Amino acid sequence: MTIPASVRAFLAEHIDSVSLLDALLLVRAVPDRTWTASEVARALVTSETLAASQLDHLRRHGLVRREGDGYAYVPATRDAVTVDELADCYARRRHTVIGLIYRPVNRSATSLADAFRLRRDDD
Repeated sequence: MTIPASVRAFLAEHIDSVSLLDALLLVRAVPDRTWTASEVARALVTSETLAASQLDHLRRHGLVRREGDGYAYVPATRDAVTVDELADCYARRRHTVIGLIYRPVNRSATSLADAFRLRRDDD
């Protein structure tokens, strides 16, 4: 199973950590529920501060909507289909998806940095 281009693009645009992906997949799992930061923190065994930050990130990216004291999963139809594909890919190819999340985005910047790295001459 290869990771579809739409999922790769979605990860690059919206997801910058595995914990953020876990938060997204949690709220997706029960789409008719409104989640508070405290509930997400408890479910993912993380801090409430981090959970609140993740929910706000998902809100800014149009994947959840603020409803009272919580957040509900309400992505655009196009994103909902991609998140469904992403969930399937994550279930089947977890390591590959994690690698995509943490891959270097701009290899030319790394190459430039390497060009200026000081090296000891062994003459």
